Amino acid sequence: MPSLFIEWKTQEKILHEQFSLRKVTNAKEIVTEWSGRFLSALFWINGGPLQGLTALEANIQKLTYKPVNTSERVLFLLKKPGMYHSFVQLSELYTELQKQYAIKRIRLKK
Repeated sequence: MPSLFIEWKTQEKILHEQFSLRKVTNAKEIVTEWSGRFLSALFWINGGPLQGLTALEANIQKLTYKPVNTSERVLFLLKKPGMYHSFVQLSELYTELQKQYAIKRIRLKK
């Protein structure tokens, strides 16, 4: 999991540059890909794989380790991946997920 967070930091810089240059199409593809990676990581941190997008909101609500308002934020990302605000949300979600991952690891050591 830590390698995912390291990779994200690299992609985050690329995404920021893409939005700065107004290359929304390129940015949209990256946001979509990394939104999927976020969802996968979110579910694995909670003990299992993502089972699909059909009942995504309900499945996210059941998770123990997740950022605040994850469902709403992820749904926004999936609906509007080409917006700069989506990039900001994705960036914050990764930061918060990294914190949740650390909390889980600390609790498991006790």
